[in-house]
Amino acid sequence: MTFIEKFLLVIFALLILVGSLLWVLLGHYKEEVLLNLQNRIRNILVYKEYREVVPVMVNQAFIVDEDFIAFTDKLIYDRGTSVSLHFKSDSPVEVELEKFSNDDHEMVWFQKINPKNNAMEVVATTFDGFDHRDFDAYRFQLKNSDSGWFQLKVKNGRDIRYIPFFVEGDKSSSILFVESTDTMHAYLSANGLRNYYQQGRRYLERNFTRPEAYPMDYQLKNFKKSDRLTEVDCKDHLVNPDLLIKSGLDDLKMVYDISSDDFLEKYENISRYKLIIFGAHNEYWSPAKIRSIEKFLDSGGSMLVLGGNTAYRFVRKVHAMKVYWGKSILNTKYENFIYNYLGSHYDPRGYDTYSSFKIVDESFPFFKGRKGGMEFGKKTALAQCGEFMHGASGQETDKFLGPRTGFSVIASGNNPGSGGADVVFKKMDAGGYVLNFGSISLWHGIGDPVIKDMIRGFVDLVREPQQDNAVQHRVHDKVPA
Repeated sequence: MTFIEKFLLVIFALLILVGSLLWVLLGHYKEEVLLNLQNRIRNILVYKEYREVVPVMVNQAFIVDEDFIAFTDKLIYDRGTSVSLHFKSDSPVEVELEKFSNDDHEMVWFQKINPKNNAMEVVATTFDGFDHRDFDAYRFQLKNSDSGWFQLKVKNGRDIRYIPFFVEGDKSSSILFVESTDTMHAYLSANGLRNYYQQGRRYLERNFTRPEAYPMDYQLKNFKKSDRLTEVDCKDHLVNPDLLIKSGLDDLKMVYDISSDDFLEKYENISRYKLIIFGAHNEYWSPAKIRSIEKFLDSGGSMLVLGGNTAYRFVRKVHAMKVYWGKSILNTKYENFIYNYLGSHYDPRGYDTYSSFKIVDESFPFFKGRKGGMEFGKKTALAQCGEFMHGASGQETDKFLGPRTGFSVIASGNNPGSGGADVVFKKMDAGGYVLNFGSISLWHGIGDPVIKDMIRGFVDLVREPQQDNAVQHRVHDKVPA
């Protein structure tokens, strides 16, 4: 062995020794360091790939051999319009329409229908869905007074499909609550139809299409009145958690309108509002929706985010379908929206863990004199979920993107591996405000006294901006310009 080879061998051994010592010294910080390194490498690798990339849509057809299929012609309706229920059944079906409020539900009507068309096999395509000629249709009219969430319970013997749909409501308040209709449409499917049209593991980067008329199976429930909640219920992130969130807003005597995601795409629809509220999981955003909310906040509006994984991926309507794509909006030309209007963004640290929050900035007036480090949102308001849920910071959590955003962190989740949600606040240049809780499981703590005080204090601030002297003082003290 030559001198150079011996020298290189010694250097290599020293590097291994130093690395091992550092590994031991890092101790319990190892996981955090590895996650941060992984995230940085991931962002570097995907940045160029996704900076200007749009999806290539491929129409795929597949055969569905099912005795019982049922779906509506779309998810979102206007008041007073007609709804078409399409179904294929090998026996008579029983159809029940239910109307849901935040705390209760009622049956609207019940029908028994004999099927006339029962094709053995039907074909679905990823662009157009099913050929409606292969199905029976039952049409009914919505009332002009109808609004909110409805559910069709379609029963074929023991087999049941729960088909939710949303009716746009009256617009008369100064506050708007946004129903996460795009995220719901993306996540739900029935009759074995795939969310992602390629076989194999569900990868985050996979793109897919969703026809408007697409089978969905999701049972609407009023959790506070449910006799039995499963782990799936306790980890729900769609309509049912938002019903509970809105029930909490009702307890605070808030009056608000409701709308679909589609309603936000035109700025003139939302320009009259003072405050827009997002619920548990509003993940998919269209470029039009991003631009509209930017303009809303740049015009003095305010935003309250009572969930997490907000604005993580794209959606765009193309004819009678929607296209869903992307890994992270943060790594696209719309990243300015994430940095300057949301202040935090989802990453996988803390995924499916649940913990309390702790106060970071005790001087913030929303905390009403409570001390820094105090824990809140420690448990779920639903006793049946106590086995699974251990705090309001969890499931998927958004992390602070740094002081360059102009946001300040006022509270943080205690999840392991630096996985807690960062609650961030910002006073916008146009005079409005943003409060972003950054946690999907926040709905479990919607009745927590501290969370209630934070929501109430924020809404009061939006209504009466003259109260913001203390808030403005703290923000300018804590955050660089």
